[in-house]
Amino acid sequence: MGEINAARKNLSEYIAAEEERIASLEVSLKNLDGTMKLHEIQIDPKLISAKRVNNAKKHLPHGGYTKLILDSLRQVHPTAIGTDDLTLILMKVINNPELTFEELRPIFRQRLKAMSRKGTIIAVHKDNPAWNAKGLWKLNPDGIPNPKKVVNGELASSFVPLPITPPPD
Repeated sequence: MGEINAARKNLSEYIAAEEERIASLEVSLKNLDGTMKLHEIQIDPKLISAKRVNNAKKHLPHGGYTKLILDSLRQVHPTAIGTDDLTLILMKVINNPELTFEELRPIFRQRLKAMSRKGTIIAVHKDNPAWNAKGLWKLNPDGIPNPKKVVNGELASSFVPLPITPPPD
């Protein structure tokens, strides 16, 4: 009987010690929560705007600018054409009085640079510092094969001048 009482006493002492430890941890947790609330910034996430908002105006369907640029460069191939001249030509083709030169030039310039990185066209102005600020572009003869011409079972890399067609409304 003495052993059972000793075991009960040890067990009750252990339970009391654990309850004290739990109470101490709850106090620490309450203090930590209070500290965190002091440093918490009350912000509604809905009020934070996105880093970048795509508010570009879509004047043509997807791929429309690229097609117009390629058609124009095919017309003047193998000579090069400046960004400003190309923009003026394509403004006439698009024929939208609401679009200004200042709106279209950056759009075409961005497409031209992307096409140059891809290897479709050549940035001639890199070789000529006088044209570096304006941009001078021409087709890369090996950039886009002419799908209508096949030589020895492979697509040929010569270009056929195509008429510049205005985009569908």
